[in-house]
Amino acid sequence: MESRCFSCTPRISTERSWNWSKHEKNYRSQAVSLTSGLAIYFIIWWVVLFAVLPIGVRTQEEEGEIVPGTVPSAPHAPQLAKKAVLTTIVAGVVFAIFYWVKVHSGLTLDDFPI
Repeated sequence: MESRCFSCTPRISTERSWNWSKHEKNYRSQAVSLTSGLAIYFIIWWVVLFAVLPIGVRTQEEEGEIVPGTVPSAPHAPQLAKKAVLTTIVAGVVFAIFYWVKVHSGLTLDDFPI
């Protein structure tokens, strides 16, 4: 018996092979759970933090005030609180975009060619 590809196999059912009603937007099934949302926000927050950390950093060597026992390339005033606030705001915007795409736009991974 010879092997046939899927597209050459005759259909047993008379129903269409693609049913649009199964693929309509269903916001409840696409919603992000609280746990998943927090995990995704946490990952986005850390990625954004590493992008924000080098912004505006001046080294001790550039400032001319090298603290004994530290390397000259150590940051003079890292302003971590300000960067944490900026990271939180940017991560919130990125998460909001992710949430809109996931829940309201109807895009899924199946929509992207692989």
